[in-house]
Amino acid sequence: MNYQSKYRLNSRLIENYVAFLPECETLEDSIKLSAEITHLNAQNREIEIMMTKDSQKQIKDYKIKEKSSL
Repeated sequence: MNYQSKYRLNSRLIENYVAFLPECETLEDSIKLSAEITHLNAQNREIEIMMTKDSQKQIKDYKIKEKSSL
């Protein structure tokens, strides 16, 4: 899997998670799901700023370095 495919996977997961948020029965579940959405979104933002040649590399080559928004 390269970073471009990871971006697409993250985007699909985000859409599905957002659609599922109203189904969460507890506040804790909603917070956990929201945290995962935020994590995936942060990964996608980092992939968006990669140079094209880097976004085509296999993920095992290096990790996405997310910046904390807190």
